[in-house]
Amino acid sequence: MKSWHFLLFSLGINLLTGGCYSLSFYHDVAQLRAMPDGELEQINTVFASRELTKPPSLRRICPSGVSKVEILQSFDNGMLHYLTLGFYSPMSIKVWCDTPPMDIP
Repeated sequence: MKSWHFLLFSLGINLLTGGCYSLSFYHDVAQLRAMPDGELEQINTVFASRELTKPPSLRRICPSGVSKVEILQSFDNGMLHYLTLGFYSPMSIKVWCDTPPMDIP
C-alpha cells in the first residue's frame, strides 16, 4: 500500500515540477530578425538519450552560419514526454541565420 502512495507522490511531483521550457543560444544578435529562418522538429527517446529522427543539419538551413538557436518544448510536448514516461520526447527547434538564406529556385 505504501508503494502506491510513493508512486502517486512521485508522479505528482514530476507533473508539477516539469513543464514547458525554452532554451536559446545566441551569437551575434545585432542582426536578428523577428521571424526564424528555419523551424525543425526533433524527437528524442529514453530520457533524451536517443534520437528517433536524424539530427537536423543546421548547415543545410544556414550555410553562412547560425546566429541564434531556440529549443522549445511546448505543454503538449511535455505531456507526451510525461505520459510515455520519457520514452517519447518531441521538441521544436527554431534557427536564425547570420545572413538571411537565399531563395534558390
